[in-house]
Amino acid sequence: MTILEKGLKPKSQRIFLTPTMDTVEHLYYITWCGHYYCDTNYQIERDYFADVLICYIVRGKMKFRQEKYEATAQTGDAILLNCNYPHKYHPIDQAEFLYYHINGQNVHRLTDWLIAENGGILFNNLFNSKVASQMQGQINLLVSGVGDDPIGISQNIYNCLSYLAVRHKKPLLLQGNSMSAKAIRFMKANIEKPISIHDIAASVDLSPFYFSRKFKQETGDTPANFLIRLRVNKAAEWLRTTDHSVADIAFNLGYENPSSFSQLFTRRTGMTPLQFRRVVI
Repeated sequence: MTILEKGLKPKSQRIFLTPTMDTVEHLYYITWCGHYYCDTNYQIERDYFADVLICYIVRGKMKFRQEKYEATAQTGDAILLNCNYPHKYHPIDQAEFLYYHINGQNVHRLTDWLIAENGGILFNNLFNSKVASQMQGQINLLVSGVGDDPIGISQNIYNCLSYLAVRHKKPLLLQGNSMSAKAIRFMKANIEKPISIHDIAASVDLSPFYFSRKFKQETGDTPANFLIRLRVNKAAEWLRTTDHSVADIAFNLGYENPSSFSQLFTRRTGMTPLQFRRVVI
C-alpha cells in the first residue's frame, strides 16, 4: 500500500500481515514490512514494541539505538533490533531502506544472541547483499498481491537471519599454521585425554588468558566451548557406532564423572545419551 506519514515520501510502501494461530505457534512471520523513502522528519522512538526489526539501508545514513547499542548505518549496512527493549531510529538526511517487523518462536532470544555475538546492532559482512535480495524479493511479491505463503515467508526470514549470523573470519584462520588451527588440531589429537585450557594454551606457547582471547577473536567461540562441542560430537559418534557404555564413553573423553557428562550431553543435544542411542538405532 502507498502511504503518507510524517517524514515518509509518497512512494513509500508498507504491507501489513496477520498470521494464523498455527503460524504464530510454529513459524517465523512478518507482521509488517516495507520499502521506505524518508527525510529527517521520520523519527521512531519506543519503550517497547512486540517485534524484532530487520533493516537494510539502500541509500543514505540512519542512526539506530537499542539500549546500550548505538550505530550509524549507511548504504549496504543491515540493522537488527530487539524492539522489546527501548529503541529509536531516524535518518541523518534523506534515506531509503527496506524493513521487516518479524516475530515467532524464539526469535527474540535468537536476536539477542546474534547481537551479542556480533558485538552490536549493525551488521556489515559479505552477505548483506543477500539479505537485501531476500527482503526486496519478498516485499515485491507481497506488494503484487502474492507471496503470502507462511512457510515461504518463514524460510525467507530464516535466510535473512542466517546471512546476518555469518561473521567474516580473518584469512589467518584459514591457514593451517594459524594459532587457532594448531590449537584445534591439538584438541582433536587429545580428545580422549582430560586436557585443560592450560594444556591447549601451552601447545601454542601462549598464556591461557591471551590464548583464550585470541581464539575467541579468530573463531567466534571460546576454547572451552569448542572443546565441549568436539567431545559431544565424538560421544555422539561412539553412541552411533559402538556398544560402549555411557560411563566408558565419558571416561574415554576425559570425564571422571559419567553423571556430569550425561548432564552436559543432554544440555547440548536435548536428549540423554541413552535416548540418543535409541533414536539413532
